[in-house]
Amino acid sequence: MIELLNVTKRFEQKTVLHHLSARFEPGTVNMIIGSSGSGKSVLMKILVGLFSPDGGKVVYGTSDFFDLDLEGKTEIRKQIGMLFQNSALFDSLNVEQNVLFPLQMFSKLTTRQQMERVNHCLERVGLAGTNKLHTSQLSGGMRKRVGIARAIALEPKYLFCDEPNSGLDPLTSIKIDELIREITLESGITTIVNSHDMNSVMEIGDHICFLYQGKMLWTGSKGHIMDTDCQELNDFVFATAFLKQIRKQSNGHTA
Repeated sequence: MIELLNVTKRFEQKTVLHHLSARFEPGTVNMIIGSSGSGKSVLMKILVGLFSPDGGKVVYGTSDFFDLDLEGKTEIRKQIGMLFQNSALFDSLNVEQNVLFPLQMFSKLTTRQQMERVNHCLERVGLAGTNKLHTSQLSGGMRKRVGIARAIALEPKYLFCDEPNSGLDPLTSIKIDELIREITLESGITTIVNSHDMNSVMEIGDHICFLYQGKMLWTGSKGHIMDTDCQELNDFVFATAFLKQIRKQSNGHTA
């Protein structure tokens, strides 16, 4: 479980997050949505400890992350898996070496156990047998799946995904969504996803947080998102759907 309690963040004189509170439960996919500049990326960086809040708490289990000493923070970081927007693979390493990297850095497994874990993770994301491929040989969807394999290599309790469908075609996006959902349920992970993709929100989101100008304007389930009286959320949801339809029509005419 992760809990935000009254989290505030300022940069110089500008407040970018205003007293945010939310609770993210194990075994659920939690979607943080909002337009560009709403504070999603800053919140994600606070959640994983890259930024410190100027007020409030970020509680992992029963511990306020920012009250812990270096050893305590390191222990929590070992329980975090991260899927970056651009996958952030090491281009100088092959698939196997990319997934192996966190195991070599942070685990106490033997070399044989590390390789068994690498192969298990690659098989889990549908990439068995791709160990020796280099990143230049991978499609966008394959890169994302290698990123997921690396993110789950240490069997994390917490999985953070930053725009996991960015740059992917609709079919590949669905497959990545399904994979994130399955892994979350299988392992009881607390998963938090930054996204502006309403298809993903409606497909895999268990709990949704809507940020607007740094404020948490709405939280709830996908089943209630269409019934909200929050005008800003309605504008975001329907504008996103409208723009996506326009793009599809435009692409169709171009083709």
